[in-house]
Amino acid sequence: MNKPNRTQIYSALSNWHDYGLLSQTREIFLESGDDGLGAKHAVEFIKNLLMLESLNSNPVIVHQYNIGGDQNAGFAIYDAIKASKCKFLFMCYGTASSMGSIIPQAVIGKGVGVRPPHSGGGGYMRGLVRPAEQQNSLYRTLRPLNGQKN
Repeated sequence: MNKPNRTQIYSALSNWHDYGLLSQTREIFLESGDDGLGAKHAVEFIKNLLMLESLNSNPVIVHQYNIGGDQNAGFAIYDAIKASKCKFLFMCYGTASSMGSIIPQAVIGKGVGVRPPHSGGGGYMRGLVRPAEQQNSLYRTLRPLNGQKN
């Protein structure tokens, strides 16, 4: 594989910062902003997911820092994940509260979610694994999702 040139690297970084997307590695970044999760965040996430789905059905990695926000926006993201044919690795950073704790549940049965250490022990986040389990489970989980044997 050829090493990316400077223009390709800057283009990827621009997409990452401007759109919350790293298409080469199939990573989407979901953040709630200072005012909480809103329609703009939901539409951006859904566009990014649809773009990745148009390329192929390989697993998608979602990085979420989301303290919650608008319920309609949160359920739009939840529904998009549920409707997707892709498998997911969903990683939460910081405290996932309100809609930020509901959205990751969309990956249950479609991949693996990693809950933050600050999320507490139960409630909405119960079906997600803790970071201490993450190191061993990530590679075991991603390999079969990509059609590889462990």
